[in-house]
Amino acid sequence: MDPKIQLEVWPQAPFQPSSFAVRLSTQTTWYGGDGGVGLWCNGSGDYWKRSRWTTYLTTGQEALIVREFRYKGTFQHDRVVEVDLADVGLKVESQQEIDMSMTCSSAGEGRIKVELAVDGTRVASYTGAAFDARGCGVAAFHYNATDPQGTAFHAGFERFTASEPLAR
Repeated sequence: MDPKIQLEVWPQAPFQPSSFAVRLSTQTTWYGGDGGVGLWCNGSGDYWKRSRWTTYLTTGQEALIVREFRYKGTFQHDRVVEVDLADVGLKVESQQEIDMSMTCSSAGEGRIKVELAVDGTRVASYTGAAFDARGCGVAAFHYNATDPQGTAFHAGFERFTASEPLAR
């Protein structure tokens, strides 16, 4: 039986950067079940209709960077980076509080660099073509991928912040 995916989103941070360059950070803990936690930075500023860059940590011990966008009306999830946390010397347990951060920055010539760090250690990085649209909605979220008969997945977030990285 396919798990029923449910997404719960924490409100966007009250800030509008001058470009798509942004650093998001939070402390998060998850409880039971199967699912994941993540951060996103919109490429277009419109979550429901447009594009965004998303970083995930999953109960399957993966770190992901995902390019999410609509194509011909259908939402697409393009996993551009998949890292087994064990390969970077990490394991995230249920009820373990972690620091999670995502940084999006310009890589020049219409390109973006997206990075995910856990407890100060970079676990995933991607550089590629940026979305054409500008604007930047940001959020923390969790999703439940547990079978309805299984243990529900839940996550909590604290100290969610968004800031503009200093120009280099």
